[in-house]
Amino acid sequence: MKARAVRLRVTAAGALVFGLLSGLVTVPAAAATAPPAANGDRAKVVAAWKGGGPAVRRAAEIALTGGSDDLKAFLTGGGQGAAAEADLRASLEQAMAVSGPGVRAAGAKALAGSAADVQAFLNGGMKKAVEDDQRVRLSQIMATGGPGVKAAAAKAMDGTVDDVTRFLNTGQFKARDDDDRVHLSQLMATGGPEVKKAASAALNGSADDVREFLRAGWQVAASRDQETLTVA
Repeated sequence: MKARAVRLRVTAAGALVFGLLSGLVTVPAAAATAPPAANGDRAKVVAAWKGGGPAVRRAAEIALTGGSDDLKAFLTGGGQGAAAEADLRASLEQAMAVSGPGVRAAGAKALAGSAADVQAFLNGGMKKAVEDDQRVRLSQIMATGGPGVKAAAAKAMDGTVDDVTRFLNTGQFKARDDDDRVHLSQLMATGGPEVKKAASAALNGSADDVREFLRAGWQVAASRDQETLTVA
């Protein structure tokens, strides 16, 4: 269950980052991008409310409860642009919260700049930073993993971005499970009767059963084998 929880967190984190990227609002370049004037200022504000983020929607709601001057202030007085920039920055902050150190560092630099800097980072720079963080994470797993994990990680590292993502989301767990079973088989081959018995039961069970045997089960079984030898 622990491995499944880690796997879900990895997947969920990656999905959130790229989901935020795909759902971003863009700071309007000018009022010329608004709907045709014939629709009226109120219709334009309603359209902004429908397509905007939380800050834009709040600002639009305030404008809609006011008079014509409030509508114009939202559309041409900078209200819509300021709210859209706030939504843009909030989207980046949310993405940074679930990302690696590379994304956080680059994102902080973008946040210290202009709205255009934030937009540029979200449009392209963030993707590169995410990929770099993934390769760093892969290298860390490779350094501490068993033979199977190292081999799978090396293959992913030599592959595409999709290969790296696939390894982080699923491949590493399969490779680790395989390494655990190999280790269990080695202990089973050299252990006494109790170790062999416990190892066989774990080997016929789940990945969690195998990990539990490696964590503590084999030590308990080995102690029983030693007690038998001592009595004999």
